[in-house]
Amino acid sequence: MAELSIYEQLSFCTSRIETEDANGNSYSGTGFFFNLNLNVNDKIVPLLITNKHVVKGMKKGLFRFTTADDDGLPNYKEHFTIEYSDNFENMWFMHPSDDVDLCVLPINPLIEAANKKKGVYFIGVLIMGLFQMKFKNSLLMQ
Repeated sequence: MAELSIYEQLSFCTSRIETEDANGNSYSGTGFFFNLNLNVNDKIVPLLITNKHVVKGMKKGLFRFTTADDDGLPNYKEHFTIEYSDNFENMWFMHPSDDVDLCVLPINPLIEAANKKKGVYFIGVLIMGLFQMKFKNSLLMQ
């Protein structure tokens, strides 16, 4: 597999988040993928992190992901979506402080939904080390 530039690695660590409120108004934002290491039996929890204002009051939400080509590289022209159409806000865990505009979504259900779709998908994941940020390319396959 060809080496991706740092820009490409970072761009695939994100997902477009499209939302809709109860009145049918549409909005969009961005979330980034992060693997949280619980330091218990090498347990990793994959998360999508975004701002509270992206999901607050939203009833519907849609995530966009990039597909991968036969070589496992990102296919810049093809994407797939996963949509949630009921109580989108309630899926997220909000930071307890009103002063911190962050929330997280454990994405195991997104990964399971992606695996049910036909094809191969390309995302990058941020992994926190002791003093450095690492990038890991993940292919979600059916």
